[in-house]
Amino acid sequence: RTSYSDGPVSVSFREVQLHRPLVGGFFIAQRVQSAMNLIVGDRVVVRAGTCGSVLAEFSDTRLTVTFDCPTDANDASGSGHNGCFNVLPMEIRPWCEPPADLPLGCSVEVVVDLFGASRVLVPAGTRGVVLGGVDEAQVFVAFEACEDGRCPHAFLAVYVSVLQKVSSEVDVDSSHSGGGSAPGVQRSYTWPSTAGGKRGKTPGQLPRPPTEATLVVVVDGND
Repeated sequence: RTSYSDGPVSVSFREVQLHRPLVGGFFIAQRVQSAMNLIVGDRVVVRAGTCGSVLAEFSDTRLTVTFDCPTDANDASGSGHNGCFNVLPMEIRPWCEPPADLPLGCSVEVVVDLFGASRVLVPAGTRGVVLGGVDEAQVFVAFEACEDGRCPHAFLAVYVSVLQKVSSEVDVDSSHSGGGSAPGVQRSYTWPSTAGGKRGKTPGQLPRPPTEATLVVVVDGND
């Protein structure tokens, strides 16, 4: 229960359910973030890194999540979704505050090649921007595309130990809503562009890099 007061509350049995892990291991009211651009038709309705909360288990394969999309973004989409979507577990990731030394909007550079599906997803030296935290050891990063076009934009959950902070800043708009450390409603950045991963695309798995633990990845598929 989240409330400003303590004490018992009278509810109907239809208003509660057994506390248990939902599909994908998520929980009701858990704070999450979109792991890729969510697309309806040809429109990006939720950008990667947008935070939200799990409302319920929609089916045995999907969760109902309400994303913290600004009112004007909802109106502009013309979809009438009000930030609420039934998503696959692979389309979201847990959210937490990023580390103090790699805050939201921090510009970073990866120091090792990141691999997936037997190819380099993000070469060493590629820069990105921190969109949020995943857990105590990982942050969610939007990486820019390679200049030679070999590697597209990518959204990855990366261990902080393979990142280094760089001085250049990326245009990130972050506003915090009420409720303590709850994240902002929408993050906008100059890249990646609206070209994003189609919903439901299976994420790749990163192998163990030379000196680090396994990296977890969701790639913005442009292939």
